[in-house]
Amino acid sequence: MLLLSAHRSLSESPSSLQTQKEISSYCPAKMIVLIYLDACAVVHLCCFRLCKKKACLNLTPLQLSAMKKLRTNNSLIIKPADKNLGLAVMDTKTYIKQVLQEHLLTSRYQQLSKQDSLNRLENFEATLKDLISSNLNYLSKSEVIYFQRSFKIKHRLPIFYGLPKVHKIPITLRPVVSSVNSFSSVFSNWLDFKMKDLLPLVKSYTKNSSDVINDLKNLDIPENARLFSADAKSMYTNIDTNVGIQSFQDFLPVTKQRYHKISL
Repeated sequence: MLLLSAHRSLSESPSSLQTQKEISSYCPAKMIVLIYLDACAVVHLCCFRLCKKKACLNLTPLQLSAMKKLRTNNSLIIKPADKNLGLAVMDTKTYIKQVLQEHLLTSRYQQLSKQDSLNRLENFEATLKDLISSNLNYLSKSEVIYFQRSFKIKHRLPIFYGLPKVHKIPITLRPVVSSVNSFSSVFSNWLDFKMKDLLPLVKSYTKNSSDVINDLKNLDIPENARLFSADAKSMYTNIDTNVGIQSFQDFLPVTKQRYHKISL
């Protein structure tokens, strides 16, 4: 009865009148169901009024409680799975052990002292700033403003983590170094923007998977031919830095005239 009086005080609706009528005939089963429906209407109406002032969660109290417990449980770690296959929950000790064994304790990584790391970071930032200041004449006004503003922002150190490859057995970790909001990202974002104009000049460039399908449809493939796909293992980490830089130096002069024609 308390629920019904509360409902009437909030909004006199047909459902509340119907409940009163059913109570007068006293059918216990119907009364319980209708009182429950009225109670839900009261809760819904209250939530609706609160939502106008504050954003409402789309989780039930049980789901919200479970998420809070997962977030505060240090024995578990939650990471996005590789290949966008959802989220993966791993034992924290197992995750750390795999990160060390598969990556950080291998010959591909070198552990630095805190002072050595700070010195390298300072030299790295100074080198990039000098590179910009010595080439201001080659930058547009908007690009100069971009770099000047970006240098004033407080940057964070890149973060290393692993993406569980849940589609493979045994499960391994794909190494990722997140440089979002780091000092190097200032230059990475600018370089990515500039290099996109050169992508169409690369002979092996394909825009997306749809382009590949269209290209295959236009190929005259013999009946006894076979198509293969290949995947390079650790491609970027296996590219020698000096070879990569030399490839760019060889590529840019050759494409300069073609790029100029495209820009026109």
